[in-house]
Amino acid sequence: MAAKRSEVSMSNIELPLETLISQAEQQRSRIHNDIADLRSSLRQAMDAKKLARENLRPALGIAGIVGLIAGYSFAGMFVRD
Repeated sequence: MAAKRSEVSMSNIELPLETLISQAEQQRSRIHNDIADLRSSLRQAMDAKKLARENLRPALGIAGIVGLIAGYSFAGMFVRD
């Protein structure tokens, strides 16, 4: 014998139209706020000036190494074997 359970589905609940509209507006508002927060945090995380200030030494080191490699490659074109 299976125990009887009360099943509640969306078709069994009759909510007034105003309540549904209000809930939809609240959900849209929450989604809009979440997206705005995400954009703001992304903008802060990808701020080039801030990243350059925080990572100046590694950036200069990489730029120096790339410059040396480019210089030796360019000079190597004019050297005869």
